[in-house]
Amino acid sequence: MAKWQAAKNRLQKRGITTIQEEPLLTGTIVPASNGLPRVGIWLMPNNQIDGMLEDFCSQLADPIGVGFAEKCVNDAKANNFTTFIDTHKTKAVIHTFLAWQHEPGMPLGQAISARTLNPDNALAKTFADWLTELFQ
Repeated sequence: MAKWQAAKNRLQKRGITTIQEEPLLTGTIVPASNGLPRVGIWLMPNNQIDGMLEDFCSQLADPIGVGFAEKCVNDAKANNFTTFIDTHKTKAVIHTFLAWQHEPGMPLGQAISARTLNPDNALAKTFADWLTELFQ
């Protein structure tokens, strides 16, 4: 995974060398050593596939609703109503989904707090557990 290697390289340049070869599925925590701080690494969306915050949030949303939002985004793109680049399609989909909710246009973090995006989802719990362990 290129993102993992890039993260490792950045840390190694700063003297943090005790990094495993592959990211852990539950998030990585590199212990403090040689006077350097402990470091947490979470590769969005789930430490397995390349993506971004919106890919993570899409997995917390109702799958049927997200599927319908994706169909709408695909139809809008096919009819030349969009200008986003293909790598930002997930951004368009999750924000389309959020536009239909009780408070349209809610930011991602607020959508989790408001439970529009499910904080009880297994991925969200894994992420929360990793954060808790990192900052204990």
